Amino acid sequence: MALEEKRNNVKYQGRDDYSVVYYDVLETGKKYFFLKKLKNGNVIATTNLKIAINANKPEELADIGVVNSDGQEIIPFTNKRIRDLNEDILLAEPVAPVSENVTKAIEDRSNPQEATRLVSAANTIKAKLNNSMGAEGKFVFNDLFSEATIYDIDGNNLVNGEYYSFVGMNDNSLFLSKNDPEAEIVSLPFKEEAKEETVVAEEPVENAVDVSAVSVDQNAVEEAFNNEQAAVSAQEVVNAEETPVGETVVEEPTQEEVVSEEQPATEDVEATQVEAN
Repeated sequence: MALEEKRNNVKYQGRDDYSVVYYDVLETGKKYFFLKKLKNGNVIATTNLKIAINANKPEELADIGVVNSDGQEIIPFTNKRIRDLNEDILLAEPVAPVSENVTKAIEDRSNPQEATRLVSAANTIKAKLNNSMGAEGKFVFNDLFSEATIYDIDGNNLVNGEYYSFVGMNDNSLFLSKNDPEAEIVSLPFKEEAKEETVVAEEPVENAVDVSAVSVDQNAVEEAFNNEQAAVSAQEVVNAEETPVGETVVEEPTQEEVVSEEQPATEDVEATQVEAN
């Protein structure tokens, strides 16, 4: 079984000049749309054509995984984002959270009485991670209401299938935490011979702020988390040539027209009948 690479134009909302690369797996009849090729030839891909041409809205991201050159799905297509943290390691964020703590945090998010606890939890976890990472560390994933897991580019899960809401990295290791302030920080060294997760001996977090008596309304909590997410996005550690998964990485149309995301799609995405060799 092998991937057969093709290139084609597709039509969407009156435009027919979108060019996409996709792979047909002849034995199964499956079609995968190209997002990014990894150094070993494996491909971050999607089964959703709207993602391939960047015509979806962020909340519609789904159906992203990794296939190898034999057309085998080595990372399941159950993710809304997959990105390479370096040339050997991938971070995958599932469409829906799987951990009980994350599910509860999502439920509590709309409860003003839980706002202070949520902000305090996030700040405590981030302080612990910063203490473990050191001055050169940076967050690559930071979301109390979501979680991600870690793979290598061959599709091997490096954290025993566990999911973490906070992930940071320095030059030597990844550092991961659940969304529980009492959870231990897990260290994942980048060295090939030391991929087994180990628990970091945590030092006391200095200058921790006690906010247990502070009253925070729901709007304030939403603004705080939005600001946190914006800060993380600005400092994400990615390869200089990386295009975020979910954005078009194929040939751009010569026209400067873009797909409008302000109005819902009024017609299905359909492929033209002409296929490139």
